[in-house]
Amino acid sequence: MSLLGMLAAIAASMTAAPENGADVRELRCPLKLERKDKDGNVLKDDFGNILYRYEYAEIERPTQCVMLPGRRTMSLRPVTSCSQVEDLPRCPKTGLPLFRAYSDDELERIADFIGTPTYQQASKGSPYYLAYLIEQRLTLGEDPVQEFRPLWFGTWFSPYKESFGDPSYMKAYRAAAVDSLAADGEHDKNLLKAVIAYGYYQAGDKDGAKKLVDELITAKFAKVIDVTAPPPVPLKPAKIYDRCITMMQACLEGKKGAKCGASDEVPQTRRELEKLLTGDS
Repeated sequence: MSLLGMLAAIAASMTAAPENGADVRELRCPLKLERKDKDGNVLKDDFGNILYRYEYAEIERPTQCVMLPGRRTMSLRPVTSCSQVEDLPRCPKTGLPLFRAYSDDELERIADFIGTPTYQQASKGSPYYLAYLIEQRLTLGEDPVQEFRPLWFGTWFSPYKESFGDPSYMKAYRAAAVDSLAADGEHDKNLLKAVIAYGYYQAGDKDGAKKLVDELITAKFAKVIDVTAPPPVPLKPAKIYDRCITMMQACLEGKKGAKCGASDEVPQTRRELEKLLTGDS
């Protein structure tokens, strides 16, 4: 699956309960826990083998939730018909964020990390940041994009104060973003640049954001729409990345009417973009 397709799938599935109800499911946590009696003693079978149990995390899935075609926020998060989730499901005892499935080998490699002071401290904040720390230990720097994804998705699905609004989170975000941009691989680097440009903007790094926007324009990934010029004839719908980059550039230039808040949507049409940036009603 392409990176864009994967993002769409995640956005469609990771949503909170709409008002008309939700299907509450239990996810089995991958780590086994020792079974203990009421006095805290580890239980064993007749042969002296330790008995284990699994814990379960609850997750709410909406009964009805669809992606709204052609609609994204300025961070390029797809917009759905129900509210976005604010937390990853986490295992109750260990706090392990269920960002993705873990193989037995991966679980062995992170077992020593769980319970450390670093892990315990990180578990008090965004689960996406904790997932990032786990990915760091699993990829060992060999897949910077995979390491960056938890921080990236955290800016989409976590509360603002736990992502864009958290200086420590954004410090890690920017460091991981630099490594991701330098990485080789089959990922869509232009899409990655577009996402990170907005992250830089939110972090107050307007120079970094502008550099990436200029690179996207040079690469013809997107173009800036001249909203003061007459619309083309015949009129063609403006591409979403063109509308997004045009608004982003307007925000970087401090233009009146520019809207680049974390929850602001990319204008859906050229006309809507024109009305915002020119004040033409």
